[in-house]
Amino acid sequence: MEGSAASIDVRGDASDLRLVATDDRRIVRGTIVFEDGQPALRGTLLRTEVLGANRTSSHAILIHAGSFEFVAPAGAESVELRVNQLFDVEGRLVGFRPWGATHRLADPLHIVVERLETLLGRVVDEAGRGLQGVRVTVWPHPQRSHMPYDVTSDSEGIIRLTGLEKGKHVDLAVQDVPPGFGVPLTINPLVGDAELQIVVPRGGASLRGHVLDESGKPVPGVYVAGVFGRGHGGVRTDEQGAFLLEGLPQDQVGRLTARAPPDQPYGTARLDDVRTGASDVVLRLPSSDVLRGRVEGELSRDAELRFVRRGSGAVDVRVAPDGTFQAAVPGEGAGTLLLVDPTTNRFGLLEDVTPAAANLVLVLRGGHVIAGRLEGQFVPETTYVVAHRGHIRSGARVDQDGTFRMAGLPPGSYTVEAWNGSGQPTRLAAEHPVEAGATNVRLRVEDAK
Repeated sequence: MEGSAASIDVRGDASDLRLVATDDRRIVRGTIVFEDGQPALRGTLLRTEVLGANRTSSHAILIHAGSFEFVAPAGAESVELRVNQLFDVEGRLVGFRPWGATHRLADPLHIVVERLETLLGRVVDEAGRGLQGVRVTVWPHPQRSHMPYDVTSDSEGIIRLTGLEKGKHVDLAVQDVPPGFGVPLTINPLVGDAELQIVVPRGGASLRGHVLDESGKPVPGVYVAGVFGRGHGGVRTDEQGAFLLEGLPQDQVGRLTARAPPDQPYGTARLDDVRTGASDVVLRLPSSDVLRGRVEGELSRDAELRFVRRGSGAVDVRVAPDGTFQAAVPGEGAGTLLLVDPTTNRFGLLEDVTPAAANLVLVLRGGHVIAGRLEGQFVPETTYVVAHRGHIRSGARVDQDGTFRMAGLPPGSYTVEAWNGSGQPTRLAAEHPVEAGATNVRLRVEDAK
């Protein structure tokens, strides 16, 4: 069976696809390569077959030596494919621009993926000696290419940064440095050909204190973070609730925040106008409800779970590999628990949730897509779209050509907005109402209301 590519993301000739007829199903085979023609040697795809108006649940497809195959059920008309992970010859994760498209099963499946840069760096002291165990948080640019992630320096101080775009800047925050060392500014180097070197200077000032609950009881395991001008650092409290921050700038005023582990019934404490060198700082954690439950169904790494109470903002909830979750949530009363998985186009929704109730069960259901194009002048690296109604909210980055796609949305009518920037972003355009499932939404920059 032969056919031509269904979109610009699918290229190749009919030899890349073979359909083998069996009793009631077809084995579909395809290939995946990088732009330079090198095969993606190992990795995973996520697929969702389309059976008329219905969709099956998504499944993972393994990539081996640049090839993949899967069994399409009887009656399948098309398939949604999204690249999930790719590895190089040495088994290291390769950064790539997110790729996904829907294809008719009668067309060749030849996927071409744009590979992003990998940058080697080294964390050293002022004498050039490598520092082991230093954690560096990486924010690739543009952020639509990868979410923030952490890397840790090896015995020679070497770190490996993936998912970077040559000629663009990347934000790096240096953390967990050895005792006696200060922490430099969050740095913003340009991704180029030269090896990155991060010099961690020695610091002089320290800060001591305790974290207590509202009754005055010490709270162990709390992460205390301090920001003091050009220096910052973090540490966990010991069994007596005590903490010690070292390597801070001398005689500098800043702020401290204390955040308890998600399984403890505490909110976040903050203390401003704290001076380095102090030895009697006390942070008191407010009491908080703890949200507990589990998710039924497999999730992709892009899934986001949030709990929202009116007037209290949103709380991001981490889901463990076994599907369980727990998190301290501020405020009082009931709220909304929403999980959106844009990769698999599924969602889970529980409304009027009381955290103190018995363990919650969040069942995943097939979601809806809102897609379209932003027209007019905008900056792709900092422009994104958001669809929202009430406590339900999802977003996505706008691509270079203005296209956007938000998936995993519950049914209903949404307001769709385009924004630019962070911190104090500017609204560029808006459209209301937009029904979940709309795939031809048009936003114009001058239409902002």
